[in-house]
Amino acid sequence: MWLFLVMASLIQQSTNSEESFSRRHLNPEGFMTIAEIIEYWGYPSEEYEVLTDDGYYLHLNRIPYGKHCLENPGPRPIVLLVHGLMIEGRCWIANLPSNSLGFFLADAGYDVWIINNRGTSWSRRHQEFSIDQQEFWEFSFHEMAIYDIPATINFILQKTKQDCLYYIGHSQGAALGLGAGSDSG
Repeated sequence: MWLFLVMASLIQQSTNSEESFSRRHLNPEGFMTIAEIIEYWGYPSEEYEVLTDDGYYLHLNRIPYGKHCLENPGPRPIVLLVHGLMIEGRCWIANLPSNSLGFFLADAGYDVWIINNRGTSWSRRHQEFSIDQQEFWEFSFHEMAIYDIPATINFILQKTKQDCLYYIGHSQGAALGLGAGSDSG
């Protein structure tokens, strides 16, 4: 019995120490919001919410200028980054600043805006429906293209008082841009 208790105690201690060791070496960004990641790397960060015509609230992140750029009162060229299917806006800042398009563009002098499409972790609000209701999820790429992209672009242009922006979309993001452009023409 004594041997069993000693062995059980040793196993318990080794399990706890492994768990503690593993937690210490986790990527700290894994538990951060997009804004926190931006700030973690020393960049200015802003957050906004856009309401679409069909009632969805979209979360936007902004890096208004680069880490080593002085805040310039003049307008900077604007770029909107739209993520692909099954990911969120974090993908544009997920690597080191020298390897992340969002940070790279900010350092190159762009005013960077990152959208989180409806239904992603950061854009799960609606005026009428909760995410537990089926009606919340009754949308397709079509609605995202005709409501989300125009609402986001209009919001950014009004906020910055500029009349155009650059659009970069990956996968679904590219399809949404094409859909939004073809519907408005």
